[in-house]
Amino acid sequence: MSQTPRYIEIRDDILARVCDGTYPPGAILPPEPELAEAYGVSRPTLRRAIQLLTDAGYVEKRRRRGTVVRRRKVEQRFMDTLMSYGADVGAQGAIPATRVLQARAQGATAGVAEALGLEEGDTVMGLMRLRSMDGEPAVLLRTWVPAAAFPDLLSHDFERESLYDVFAESGLPVETVRRVLEAVLPEPVEAGLLGIDEGQPCFLFKSVGRARTGRAIEYSVALYRGDTNTFTVSLTTGD
Repeated sequence: MSQTPRYIEIRDDILARVCDGTYPPGAILPPEPELAEAYGVSRPTLRRAIQLLTDAGYVEKRRRRGTVVRRRKVEQRFMDTLMSYGADVGAQGAIPATRVLQARAQGATAGVAEALGLEEGDTVMGLMRLRSMDGEPAVLLRTWVPAAAFPDLLSHDFERESLYDVFAESGLPVETVRRVLEAVLPEPVEAGLLGIDEGQPCFLFKSVGRARTGRAIEYSVALYRGDTNTFTVSLTTGD
């Protein structure tokens, strides 16, 4: 009988530890020298086992961090339905959380003014939020809202309240949203907040939400980590 190669045994052992939670999502595997010594093999043999796990998508190698156990991707379904991040993520068994990084009144930049149909310099309410999934940063979201439409917006606690719920309670629910998707590399500050390398691709969504009257009441720019998010779009044939 042929003997199972040692690197396959090591791969299977590490995978078992990933599956039973010994190495949970986001955990960093011990350094290669330490693992090689623990398994009693050379570093090339250990690297071969790790490469198999990398190729299969269970771990990934990150600069300055080491080999990290990958989180399962969450399917974002807001491309074809309006629903909150918490409801979408929570329905899939993950634990969502939001941290408000900034909330202030400010003058609209040219880009924000154009998106909202305002004059440059008009007052808008600006929010910057960092959304997490199971304790791991997943989305950096910047939002601007016309101050004239929602003068009391910043009195709400957006770590616990949904922006769209606040809109609805104020009598101006979002009825339609237009989203534009780009693939981008994060800026250094963005990468730091999301806990990723600057060279890791992200999804960038620019969204304009409108009330039933057609009035633009929200402009958002959301940066999603590419390694923890997928997006679903449902299409139907025309008549």
